[in-house]
Formats: sequence, structure tokens, C-alpha cells
Amino acid sequence: DEPLPLLYERVLPFEAQHAGITSPPADYVVINVGTNDFFRGVPEATSWRSALHALTLRVRQRNPSARLVLALGPLLSDDYPVARARSILRGWLQDELERLRREGLLNVAFIEFWFDPAEGLGCQYHPSARTHARLGAELAALLKPTATVDEKAMGDHSGGED
Repeated sequence: DEPLPLLYERVLPFEAQHAGITSPPADYVVINVGTNDFFRGVPEATSWRSALHALTLRVRQRNPSARLVLALGPLLSDDYPVARARSILRGWLQDELERLRREGLLNVAFIEFWFDPAEGLGCQYHPSARTHARLGAELAALLKPTATVDEKAMGDHSGGED
């Protein structure tokens, strides 16, 4: 049960000796954390929020010009298994977004993904392929206004009309 800021640096999260990500900085980084933590119960606020802030700062350090997106995943709800879990996590993520902005990190955003039962389920109650396609389109729409000139010159390859 090591915190994600430690696991983030590893190539294989279960092997500490495999530390050292060497890939070039990303253009976009989506930080989607909390679902499993909150599924077991609402974690202790101060330590969880401190770990989230440490992670976002580390991600920013490794990816100085990337657009960071804090995401609330679709699997957490306010009624099962923990009352108000989704609302609490939403608040903590939005608080982190505001904290980062106050600290001068302006290239950050928040997105909230929702589960739609009409789209069906994937393996072990996870989102279906249809849900993943919708969530991907929602994320792409959020990121599209920040696309670089080179990305815009490449055109829209989503299959839709311009």
C-alpha cells in the first residue's frame, strides 16, 4: 500500500529497484486517483491531500509544460459503498486545483467523469468500451482548446466532421 507519489517514479510499481522513468516530458497528464482509496472508506484528509499535492508537484516537475488534468473517475458514487465518497473526493480534487492555481500553476484543469448504466458494464463492474469511448471524447474536448499549432495543423482524426 505505498502511496502513488512513490509508485509514480517506478517502471514496475511493485519493484522499487526499477525506479527511474526516462521518457521525455508529456504534453498532457491526467491524474485520476482516489477511486480505490475512497471505495474502502474516506481516507484521513490531511495525509491523503498532502500525498495528492506531492504527486501533482512531482508530475509538474517531470512535465513542466504539460497540461495537467485532475480527474474524478466514473466508478465512485455517493451512495455505495461509502456515503458521500464522490462528493468528498470531488471537493478535495477541486481544492487541489485551486491550490495549484494559487501557487502559480495555471495550466491545470478538472474533469468529472460519470458512469451511465445504459452504456453497460465491462469486466468486474468497470466501465464498458462504450463508456471508455465517451470518456475519451470528453477528455479530448477538454484538451482540444490547448492543442499546439502542430496538433491543429494535423487536423481532427476523431472520425467526426470539422
